[in-house]
Amino acid sequence: MFFLQSPLPSIEIKNVVGYVDKLWEMLILYAPKMLVGLLILYFGLKLIKQIVNWTESLMGRKNFDKDLAPFLGTLASVILKVFLFLSVADIVGIQTTSFVAILATAGIAVGLALQGSLSNLAGGILILIFKPFKTGDLIRTQDYTGTIKEIQILNTILVTNQNFQIVIPNSLITTGVIENLTGAGVIRVDLTFGVDYSTNLDLVYKTLQEVIALCPYAVTDEKRRHEIQLRTLNNSSIDFAACIWCEAKSYFDIRYYMNDQVKRAFDKAGISIPFPQMDVHMRA
Repeated sequence: MFFLQSPLPSIEIKNVVGYVDKLWEMLILYAPKMLVGLLILYFGLKLIKQIVNWTESLMGRKNFDKDLAPFLGTLASVILKVFLFLSVADIVGIQTTSFVAILATAGIAVGLALQGSLSNLAGGILILIFKPFKTGDLIRTQDYTGTIKEIQILNTILVTNQNFQIVIPNSLITTGVIENLTGAGVIRVDLTFGVDYSTNLDLVYKTLQEVIALCPYAVTDEKRRHEIQLRTLNNSSIDFAACIWCEAKSYFDIRYYMNDQVKRAFDKAGISIPFPQMDVHMRA
C-alpha cells in the first residue's frame, strides 16, 4: 500500500518564512525611527521640565504673581508635551492628521464626561484674572472662613483657624458670595453683648470703652473710630453693639479677646448678663 505525503508542512514553512521576512523588513524600516522617536521623547520630556522650572524660577525672581505663576507653568507644560508627542508620532511615521482628529474626538468625549472639572477650570481662570482674592487673604465663602493657602487649576485650598485644610471647587467659589476680609487691610468687627434691663446704661458704655481701650488688637486713627451703640431692646436683654477696627489678620484674636475681657469686666462692675429663663407661678 502506498501513502501520499501531504504538502501542507512545506506550505506552512513557506508562510512562516514569509512572515519572518516581512517582520525583518518592517524592523529594518521602522527600528531607526522608533529609536530616534524614543530618544527625542526622553530628552524632550527632560527639556520641557527644565524649561518649566526655569520659567517659574524667572517669574519668582521678577516678582510675578505668585498665584498665576504655577497655573502658567502647568499650562505651558501640557502644551509643550502635546507638541512633543505629535512630533514624535510624525517622526515614527504615524499620520499626525489622523492622530489629531482622533485626539480631538477623544477630547470632546472627555470634555462631555468632565463638565464639572471644566467648570472648575474656568472658575480657576476667572479667579486668576479678576483676582477677588489672592494667596494669604482671609476670606469667607461657602460657610467657611479661613486663609487662602493655594489657588489651583481646579480647586482652592482654604486653611481655617483650626488649621483644617478645606478644598473648595473653583466653580462653587466663582458662582457664590465671597467675603474678602483682607481686601481693605483694616476691617471692623461687630460684637454684641447683652445686659440685664436693670443695668445702668452709662456703666455699660464706660465698661465697654475701657475694655476696648486696653485691647492690643484694636486699630484707631482719624478715619476709624470705635463705636458702642445700643442695638436692640430684646424681650429679656438690652443688646449693645461694640464696633471695633482691627487688622484683618487679628479677626479671630480680637473676637476671642473681647469675649473674655468683657465678661471679666462685667463681673467686676456687677453687670448682669441675662440668659433664657422662665418664671413659674403656682397657685394653691
